[in-house]
Amino acid sequence: MAADQRGLDYWESRWLNAKTPGDGSWDGDEFARRLEQEWILRRLRATAGPILDLGCGAGALFEGAAGAKIYELALKRGYLGVDGSTAAIARAQKDLPGLTFEVCDLSQAWPKNAADVVISRRFLQNLKPAERGPLIVGIRTFPYAILLECTIRGLTQTNVIRSAMGHYPALKEPEFNYFLTTEELTQLGGSVSWPLGRYYALTRGILDNRNSEEAYNICAKLMDWPLGVPMGLVAGISW
Repeated sequence: MAADQRGLDYWESRWLNAKTPGDGSWDGDEFARRLEQEWILRRLRATAGPILDLGCGAGALFEGAAGAKIYELALKRGYLGVDGSTAAIARAQKDLPGLTFEVCDLSQAWPKNAADVVISRRFLQNLKPAERGPLIVGIRTFPYAILLECTIRGLTQTNVIRSAMGHYPALKEPEFNYFLTTEELTQLGGSVSWPLGRYYALTRGILDNRNSEEAYNICAKLMDWPLGVPMGLVAGISW
């Protein structure tokens, strides 16, 4: 994968010291992880063909019960996970038999395998807009895409809601993150939803600070509801 500003030394150290494949990858929130995985699984079941996972890390996508279902599907259809970290790929190869993982710098070349479905879970937002433009063009060539990325649009709307409810200060992009712009969302096309929006709204103080498990149960039922405005930072982009 193309490295962000922290460089490969940072990612090598992170994966060498990670306790689990998803350590630090899910914001320490089991319910958010499950919602993401279930959204991805729904989309995968609506597609066909081999899968390419961009920035796969050590295989966090396959953690837990929902991840086990994705793993079974990947085994049947064919899967290639790519990442710039040698440590992450070595761990994935050891822990996830039957799947293929490769060290790859996508800023230099795409992997040569044939895939019909491309997955990106917060991979693009770790790259500067100037660097991810060619990758967005490449993603558009796939018959199917399943992307979960934070967006400027979602950040703006979240802050509008927070301000109206008296929550200050405004949220900002984390360091070394560059949320997708409206122009990039337009370039990607596809269907845009906000599968985690309600969850983060309910649990992170935007609405009423509900219990995480209660919020998960609500959001799992409402995941595919159309929503007029974004709630939360993470956009689900698919076609």
